[in-house]
Amino acid sequence: MVANPQLLQINSGFTGDQSLLLSNNANTGGTSFGMNSTCAGTGGVMRVDRGYVLDWIYDTFGDHL
Repeated sequence: MVANPQLLQINSGFTGDQSLLLSNNANTGGTSFGMNSTCAGTGGVMRVDRGYVLDWIYDTFGDHL
């Protein structure tokens, strides 16, 4: 499976610095946490390029990585 979502927002008041808002439709690919009841339109993903997020991942799942 391949998804090619388009970036809609980054580092905005809505996304903060910890997530991205991406397109979420059949033409461009799907993402997590959809913005409406059918998970269509827009969606977002958690960023893992931030130090505090990586710290949490390693602290929480380090033994499994």
